[in-house]
Amino acid sequence: MPLMNTKIKNIYYLVPLFFLFVTVLLVFLEFNNRDNFFNIQIDSIHLSGTGEQGLDKNNISNVKLSVPGLTINLSKEPITVLDSEGTISSANLTGYKSTESGFTLSFSNSLIMSISTNESESIIFNIEYSGESLNTLILPVKFMSDLHQVSYLPCFSYTVSSTNYIVAAKSGSVFDLTAGSLILPITDNSASVTIDKIGDKDPLQYYFFGDKGPVPTDIYESTVENFISTAYEGWRTGRFNSGTGEWILADGTNGFDNNLLTSFISESLKRGRLAQIANIVDAVNNKEDYFTFLSATFSGNIVNTNSLRRTIDDALKKRISTAAKTGDISLFYETNLMQELSWISSSALFRDFSKFVSSIDLGTRFEPAVLTGMIEVYMASVKAESDQSDLMRLFSIIEEQIFPSLTRINNGLFLAGGKESLFDTLLTIRTGFALYEIGKIESNTLFETIGRSMIVSVLLLSDDSGLIPEFIDREGKFHGNNYFGADTLYPNLISNEYYPHVVNFKGTAGTDISVWTAANTVSYISNKNTSVFEFTYPRGGVHHVVIKGVEPFTNLQMNGINWNSDKRFQYYSSGWVYDREEKTLYVKITQKRIKEKIVLNYRETTVINTETTGE
Repeated sequence: MPLMNTKIKNIYYLVPLFFLFVTVLLVFLEFNNRDNFFNIQIDSIHLSGTGEQGLDKNNISNVKLSVPGLTINLSKEPITVLDSEGTISSANLTGYKSTESGFTLSFSNSLIMSISTNESESIIFNIEYSGESLNTLILPVKFMSDLHQVSYLPCFSYTVSSTNYIVAAKSGSVFDLTAGSLILPITDNSASVTIDKIGDKDPLQYYFFGDKGPVPTDIYESTVENFISTAYEGWRTGRFNSGTGEWILADGTNGFDNNLLTSFISESLKRGRLAQIANIVDAVNNKEDYFTFLSATFSGNIVNTNSLRRTIDDALKKRISTAAKTGDISLFYETNLMQELSWISSSALFRDFSKFVSSIDLGTRFEPAVLTGMIEVYMASVKAESDQSDLMRLFSIIEEQIFPSLTRINNGLFLAGGKESLFDTLLTIRTGFALYEIGKIESNTLFETIGRSMIVSVLLLSDDSGLIPEFIDREGKFHGNNYFGADTLYPNLISNEYYPHVVNFKGTAGTDISVWTAANTVSYISNKNTSVFEFTYPRGGVHHVVIKGVEPFTNLQMNGINWNSDKRFQYYSSGWVYDREEKTLYVKITQKRIKEKIVLNYRETTVINTETTGE
């Protein structure tokens, strides 16, 4: 039995001192952490956590970000990123900084996230990436309310404390409600999410039009009319030099432009100003060598321009055929693809194109230029009342890709996903016009109102000279070295049947007829003895026509009389010439009546009475 007075070893005196040291250390850390604890509210954005303010401090923890209906515990669940090869990595929080309108957060993997509010009380998450090869970001979130998807869009509506909101992301984003995450595609090194308070507004309408709502019909019509009228006066007088036959162009230089000439004459015909046309055409006669197939319907020289066009047509035929065989989706970069196809193609080539369209995986994410080309093909098919189911399937890209790609900027509506996070104004107006036309034909009010709003959004960017920048960014700033004039935009603004176009009569009475014309309407009837074309055009107006697929005939009648062929026909008031090898008829007509007929006789040469009542 040990004695009570045995000495205690010195080491045992250190034990209580150790516990005292640990206690003091914990108390110090607790108070030190309290000093670094932050709980900041800026408008409806709340950020809390521990750590020193500043980006890339690497001492931040327990960070929680919350906005109405949504919280993100950034310390508990890091952001996940995927590169272009599918490699997964984490982006860990490294710092924070308060700003006047919100917060900026820094992460590893070269990520910066800014959360801010704007004047309309929208909450905007902008994520910027300065590294390489990142294409997808997965943001862990917890939704505090039931979400309801807004139609087919990357957008959900929800209610918090009796207040209605919508949360929307870029096209291609996925809201994974089961996993509690937002999967965001990285476009041009950025991604974004927006939360809007919408009150009692319809979520679908708000997504496209915001607080201001859709552009009314009267505002749309007056905006387009004012834009065209301003340009028209410039084409007619202010920008035109009658001595040289040249205009001041969009780039500030002086020159001749076929698009401008064609737009001017088309608009003059619509306004009934034939005298204006005669003055301009006389002034540009010395520019005959510069005429293209587009303007030749008004300016003449259609034989030479069609010869040049055949070379272009052959190249395009090859391109269409190759694209159809290889699945080259860049074919949709071609403007006026359906018109070009209907003019140059054989039935076999059109079947190849239809087969190509039927083979496209419409689940693929397409770039804006391809989407615009696709919707224009669909519009042309609808206008032609085509029964091509292969082309009709392109309808799905409107709701599944084009609508999610529409972005509101400064209360305007633009097609997103353009060059370097910029919005292409020409693609926007072309897409808007196609939606507007489809909406009118199919009695789809939503399509029509979206199309109107897109067109007006672009036109409101024009300066005093009617020039529009190539690109616009999210802040509404202009970009690009070039500007578009009304002459470029004209065919995408109004449906003017006087603008040169193709009219097909393929399959009519066993024929394969195509007409290149600026006539308001064209009709065609044929039997074994005769073929009759009827053109509606202003009385006294002069226009040139190219008709392909014409079988050899014995004589031609215009104005009710036989008319002889003459290679110099374009220098007379009316005339014609026929290319037997190409089966192409070239005609110049001065309309004595609003409706004029061209009669081709194959067996008989009896004059057919073509008298019509003037309208």
